[in-house]
Amino acid sequence: MTFRPLSKYWREAATLILTAGAKNGAMARIADDVPSRFDYRVLMLQRSGKSGFMPNAKVFPGGIVDDSDFSNEWMDIFDNSGLGNFDSLTGIRNVQGRSPMLTAKQASLVPNDVGYRICAIRETFEESGILLTRPWNVPDNNTTLSQSSLDEWRTRVDSDGQEFLRLCQEHRCVPDVWSLHEWSNWLTPTANFRRRYDTIFYMCCLDRIPQTTHDKREMVKAQWLSPSEILQKFRREEHWIPPPQVYELSRMSRLPHLNELHRFSQERGLEGCERWLPV
Repeated sequence: MTFRPLSKYWREAATLILTAGAKNGAMARIADDVPSRFDYRVLMLQRSGKSGFMPNAKVFPGGIVDDSDFSNEWMDIFDNSGLGNFDSLTGIRNVQGRSPMLTAKQASLVPNDVGYRICAIRETFEESGILLTRPWNVPDNNTTLSQSSLDEWRTRVDSDGQEFLRLCQEHRCVPDVWSLHEWSNWLTPTANFRRRYDTIFYMCCLDRIPQTTHDKREMVKAQWLSPSEILQKFRREEHWIPPPQVYELSRMSRLPHLNELHRFSQERGLEGCERWLPV
């Protein structure tokens, strides 16, 4: 069953700008890094050269919305978890001029602000192995996932988005939608691209860099780099990054400290965002 209104001109997607602190030895784990004024790094994934959209590009994790991201079953999971309060996410839905993909009426019970965040978290798990969840707020909930279990679930979720629901049900956790802050919305222009996507970008700040592995299918490389290093490599034509990533990394370059970036993203997220179309 399809819960979302479908556009015949583009597909909806969600992307996560995932940052993590680079202190306390984390610098030593980042290959080919250069000294910089940034105390955090950004996760960049390299798309496969066989990809039908932007092959070989360095991108943030993310992908196309799956119907399972807006499944009504999510509301049962959140209700059972004791963590079903979305006031901090949905309180900005009436901002004038906000992106249509976030204000459009859905057939699903899942709020737009929640469903697109679930998409970004699911895609990040599939592409990098990083799982952003919170345990249920119930007694005796000490469920943890081993690395082998995470790997197994990652394969299952990659094959069927509905498996992300099963993961959260079986392991009594929920996608950590509250850690994602609304950042921007980009619509692919018509020129030079056969495929178009209406993509919501979220920002998430972690204390430290988690274990990261690319999926060896859609993505062939994963790196944690500072915004300045990513842009320097782009200017030296060592890699290519799409225009939205160039713009967002340039914005982040004004905030070299993770605590500043986190505070700004929280405040900025409360204002909502407009849809941008590069020309």
